[in-house]
Order: sequence, then C-alpha cells, then structure tokens
Amino acid sequence: MRYPEIDMVKGIAVILMVIFHFFYLAYFMNIKNYPIDSGILNCMAKFAHTVFILVVGVNLALSYQKAKVKKISDNQFLGKSIKRSFFLYLAGTIVSIFSYLAFDDMFVKFGIFQFIATAIIISQLVLKNHILQLFCALIIILVFILKDYFSSLLYDNCLKIPLICFVTGLYNVKYSSLDHFPLIPYLTFVFLGMFMGNLLYKKAERNFDGEIIDKIKDNSFSQMLSYLGKRSLQIYFIHFPILYFI
Repeated sequence: MRYPEIDMVKGIAVILMVIFHFFYLAYFMNIKNYPIDSGILNCMAKFAHTVFILVVGVNLALSYQKAKVKKISDNQFLGKSIKRSFFLYLAGTIVSIFSYLAFDDMFVKFGIFQFIATAIIISQLVLKNHILQLFCALIIILVFILKDYFSSLLYDNCLKIPLICFVTGLYNVKYSSLDHFPLIPYLTFVFLGMFMGNLLYKKAERNFDGEIIDKIKDNSFSQMLSYLGKRSLQIYFIHFPILYFI
C-alpha cells in the first residue's frame, strides 16, 4: 500500500535535491563558485535531506505496523530489515567507489545510503516503544548541543579513533567528504519520523482526515511528485553521475 502524501512530499524533496546538487557539483568541480553553504541553495539542501530522513523514520514505523497487521514475527521483520540494510550498504559502497574515481580523497565515506542502512538496524531497538523513540531523539539533540562544550576532550580522544568519531558525528579530525551524514545529529530525524509515523498512522491506516490528499492525488502535478517520490533512492543513486557528466 502506497501513501500519496508521503510520496508527494518526497517528490518535492527530490526536485530540490537535484537542483542543489547541480550547483554543488559545479562548485566542487571548480566550474563556478556558487554559494552552496548559504542562501536559497543551502535551504534547499537542508529541506531535502531533512524530509528524506524523516520519511525514513515514518516508513520504518509503517513497515512495522504492516508487519504486525500481517502477523509477521519480530525475527522475520528483523531479517527483512537486515536484508534491506545490506543492499543499501552495497549501494553506498558503489557510490563511494565512483566518487573516489571522480574526486579522489573527497570521496563519499559515510553518505546517505550508509546512514540509512545503519539507522534501519539501530531503529530495531526502539520499534515497539513510541515514547522511547521521542526520548532517543531528544538525547541525540542534547548530545549534539553539548559536544561543542567538550570539543578539546573529544578532539584528543578522536585522534585515536577517527573513523568512529567521523561516523558517529562526535568530532571529525581527519576526513573530508562530498557527502556526510553522521549518526549525530541525523538519527534525531529518524526517531522523530518514527514517532510521527506512529502518531499519524495506526495499524498502517491514516489516523487523520486525508480527504484533501485524496482529492489532489490524481492531478498531473501530484502524480509527477508521487512518481519522483516513489523512486527517490534510485534517483539519488543515478543523478550524481548524470550531473557529473553534464
């Protein structure tokens, strides 16, 4: 079962992501010095990746709800989640290899695919408890805020384990990367998405009035957005090399 409201929101994020990455790649390929860290381009990027990651959490909640409706056991659900994560890690590895060939040391080391794959595994710990999902989101926000106060301590310790600190987002002492989605703070959005998914949907059905959505879902613009949203990960995977060659 597809949820047009989710696909349409993702479709908007896809459009903004592709527009941003056009300028982003032009910047890193030294074609033109676009202001990618500020203004409208920066807002596009933040909106797009925040939506994508929130929807990962919403979809995790919905998947678990569907599993319970179909009486799929937790072990079976875990097995499917691990399988999905494996393919996402594989996709991430392919992206890392090709970005290395194109950008050398700036290659993607822990990008969106690796992040989502890791988040899916971690999320299994809080699938059943809505309050725990919200609590974990708040804890990660707190860690993200407080880590600046312990920067010198983190720096000294992260020199010993730079890759772990890079992946977790505690402190980056070594690596540069085109695309980096550390667990802190981005896991916050996954947990918030799960919490939202459990508020907005019950037993994989809407827990809100979707009359307006049902009215607009069949017009051509909404269908285009839904189409893009359904294929967001595939588009993310292929649009970088297309833009690179352009």
